[in-house]
This record gives sequence, structure tokens and C-alpha cells, in this order.
Amino acid sequence: MTEHVAISRYTLSPELAIEDFGDEALLFLPEGDLIINVNKAAALIMEQCKNTFDEQPFSMDQVIELLQKLYDMTDREARSEGRALLSFALRHKIARPHRATAS
Repeated sequence: MTEHVAISRYTLSPELAIEDFGDEALLFLPEGDLIINVNKAAALIMEQCKNTFDEQPFSMDQVIELLQKLYDMTDREARSEGRALLSFALRHKIARPHRATAS
């Protein structure tokens, strides 16, 4: 039987760079040799995540709070958008599950 582990914290890649081109932007992730073209709204959200969380672990609830702060969203809308954003970030290795280190 496969055991599923709940992931409660995530970290953004320290290598993430964002280049704004007006209506569009590029997300660069040199470690994975990745370049993604995104719209202005997506770039703004990624920039806010980067500025807010930096390289610190963050939770889905913090993403939801950030979305609600940036946009006039209901809790349900923010949760849906937060899941989509986190899924996108994980799929492209912009974010990864946080692995706590023993001290």
C-alpha cells in the first residue's frame, strides 16, 4: 500500500527571475533551463509571492491570503486560484515541497 504524505509547506525556487514586458512577462528558472511566457496578472502574482515569501516556507493558506489581499476574491475563489497557482508552480518546479532540516 502506498502511503500519502500531506504537504503543508512549500518554498519558491531561489533561482526564479521575472522579466516584465508590459502585457506579458517571462519566468526564468535557470536551474531547470526553463522559460515560461505568462500574462501580466500571472507575473504580478508570482512577483508578489517572490517578494512576500522569498525563500521562506509558506502554506496554501498564506497564498490564499495573498490573493485576497491583491484581488477582491471570495474565500472560495481564492482557494480555487491558489490551488491552480500552486499546481502550476509545482509542475514547473518554481515551487517545491518544503523539506524541514533537522537542527
